[in-house]
Amino acid sequence: MDNQPDSQQEASLPSQPQSQPENQQQSQPTDIVIEPEKKIGRPTVISETIAKKIIEALQWGATVEEAAYYGGVVPATFYNECKRNKQFLEETEAARKYLQLEAKRNVSKSITQEKSLDTSKWLLEKYDKGANNSLVQSNTQINVFQDLKKKFFDGEITEDQTPQEDK
Repeated sequence: MDNQPDSQQEASLPSQPQSQPENQQQSQPTDIVIEPEKKIGRPTVISETIAKKIIEALQWGATVEEAAYYGGVVPATFYNECKRNKQFLEETEAARKYLQLEAKRNVSKSITQEKSLDTSKWLLEKYDKGANNSLVQSNTQINVFQDLKKKFFDGEITEDQTPQEDK
């Protein structure tokens, strides 16, 4: 075996920096340019203009499907953008709540500033009916009963024609 490295091994070894004489002027170090990371895949379809149109439609109370089509994209593109872009997701969620908040503000204004008794009654009924809509059901039953009672007393129906309770 030879103690001399062969040419293939020399090429694979890292080269040692060579020292320059002190009196020789050193060249300026070259700036290392780091290129920004390139995004892989297709660019987003939802531009700033399209996003504004979608948000505008959502503020009107449009569904996601309607807002997407108004913006010129399909709903799947809308949902993909929401997954990809957190800021877009937050803006669209806020836009979807905008109309409800405006309606609540108008109801509040009607009660507090205009002193509307009708709006106050409506709001109390809305809060009283609860989550199971029992107020609506009760009102419907009362209305049906009152209609039957009126028809019975007016002679439009007889006792034989009235609905019987199941026993």
